[in-house]
Amino acid sequence: MKKIVFPVSCLLFPVCLAFARQNPFDLPEFFETHNQLRMQLIAAIQKKDHAAMEAVSRKGVAALPEDALWHYNLACSLALQGKEPQAFAMLDKALTLGFTDAKLLETDEDLEPLRKRPDFKRYVERAQNAKPAAEARLVGDDLVAEVTAGNTVFDFETGLFRSYFVFPERQPDSPACLGLLYDNRDAGHSQLDTANFPGLARVVYGEEPLARNLHQAGAQFLYNAVTIGNSSLAMTEGPYWRCVTRMLVTDTRRGAQLFTQYNANHVYVYPAHHDYLAAKAGDTFSANPPYVVTSQGSSVSDQPFVNALFSALAAFTPEMRDFLARANRVSPTLHMMLRSTQKHLASPDDYLTGRAHRPVLEAANLDADAMVAMARAMTPETVPPLVFVNFAGMDPPPARLGADFFDHRGDELVIQTPALYAMVMRGPAEKRSFTFAAGSVPPGVTDKMEYRWVVLQGDPALVEIKHLRPNNSAATITLTHPPILPFPVDPGAAEPLMTSRVDVGVFVHNGVHWSPPAMLSFYYLANEERIYDVHGRLGKVDYAKAAGNYADPVLSLPKRWIDVYQYDAAGRRIGWERWRGNLMDAYTADGFKVLTRDALDRPATARVVEYLPRMGTGPNNGVELSEGETTRDVTYTYAGPGDLRGTFKAKE
Repeated sequence: MKKIVFPVSCLLFPVCLAFARQNPFDLPEFFETHNQLRMQLIAAIQKKDHAAMEAVSRKGVAALPEDALWHYNLACSLALQGKEPQAFAMLDKALTLGFTDAKLLETDEDLEPLRKRPDFKRYVERAQNAKPAAEARLVGDDLVAEVTAGNTVFDFETGLFRSYFVFPERQPDSPACLGLLYDNRDAGHSQLDTANFPGLARVVYGEEPLARNLHQAGAQFLYNAVTIGNSSLAMTEGPYWRCVTRMLVTDTRRGAQLFTQYNANHVYVYPAHHDYLAAKAGDTFSANPPYVVTSQGSSVSDQPFVNALFSALAAFTPEMRDFLARANRVSPTLHMMLRSTQKHLASPDDYLTGRAHRPVLEAANLDADAMVAMARAMTPETVPPLVFVNFAGMDPPPARLGADFFDHRGDELVIQTPALYAMVMRGPAEKRSFTFAAGSVPPGVTDKMEYRWVVLQGDPALVEIKHLRPNNSAATITLTHPPILPFPVDPGAAEPLMTSRVDVGVFVHNGVHWSPPAMLSFYYLANEERIYDVHGRLGKVDYAKAAGNYADPVLSLPKRWIDVYQYDAAGRRIGWERWRGNLMDAYTADGFKVLTRDALDRPATARVVEYLPRMGTGPNNGVELSEGETTRDVTYTYAGPGDLRGTFKAKE
């Protein structure tokens, strides 16, 4: 396994593309600036404050003077205010900088005042003719598609690069893989033999993306063609060791990008390396992403899957593959085919079990011939449907950093996309409920679809699924905190693989095929041992005793204390005691360290504390969570003698 080194729109914000004169590979450093301004612009749009829209757009132009989208936004805000000459000037500048979305120019209501002008058509024509693309070319016996600044744009909405290629025109005798791309992202470390797939174009990276290390590890590009890729890389050393898949699913932005790639007809394969081994730390994945393929093993364990995926693509008729590509259904269809044909599944019904949907797949279970047969038989009428989920609420509400949990990462929700909801279960409640509504593609027959919600991993006795609609397209999932962490993936296995994640899969059937799943992943932290009382209240969390259990350190670091919680007669938490050996400190329900008490022994003053990672002598190669006091104090007041919780305000 090769080690990797990571280098330290329009007004309504659809995906608008612009080929700017500024080097696109320099633009990611402005991503956060763009997003901050984007939120300000959305707020101004919601208020219909056109002057504020102009002000924010001018900030965008100042921050990104070579970016066409902010010039376009400024043109829209000026047009809405009747400043037509200025609006045309900004629109001209946007087109000069490479704005290419001709359809948006023709339909954007904000530009309606400009469309009345007879010369507006010229701007549309300029946009239609503006998009550059690199022609796939022969290098020796290889057809290659090169990524350069000339055919690439940085998409600020997704944080991904988009590169465009032109392929030779397909003829009746063209090879089966013409128009497909292979993207190797480990510098040839685990390289597909493209000679086995005539017509296949290989992505190569020009000097500029190579110099910025954009050609390795997790995919950062979108291409205008069906793409299969791989990367046999991993972080093999240090406390944050992980494979590429685990790196992606612990990062909110990269996790969202996985869906964007999935929806763009891209499939990537990444080896699990040591992230799914009973002899190591067991199942270390905090989420089970349905968007990528993760192979069991290290270097080149990805190759059987890459070969099988291309074999299936080549087996589709050109018309069928074009149909899937236009509908953005290539990736979901391949994922369903890959998982439903695994050799270890005893019957088709096993597709709706955890056996088919582990986060890591074994090459020994791969059945490429069955995938090819399924591809040859598929027609537009038999394409598997898609299922997506919308989060509708949770009870109790999300946990509070510093009061309900103490990790350096300040949230529970990690990924929320149409087919993956990934939650770290940090909150104190023993039972938590999550409500989701499901839908399907094609939507026109949603009411006739058969929906199924299935516990794929975890103890079904601890997961209650309550359907909310007659067709089961909505459900509330109530989870009980597992009494013991970690727990076995397969309790009957001779050498059980341990995990602390519960997976619920959502499927829909169209009368021919089940969909690939939408995955709901709930990750419990094995580095804390919890005890609940008979009322389901959290009584004690022993972090020190559980510190030897593995939890992903990106999400939760080991701690050296024990917390014992206290409640009033009504069952409200009023604070806790924190024990470090024989030393004890008291904390308020709001998470502040008690300094003084009043005559009724209630907190009178308290100090704000903070939690930061530090190097220590504990597990996880010495990285642990440390508590430190700040200089900020608060004072507490109470409604009466029976009030044991109180309210606080900052101390002057």
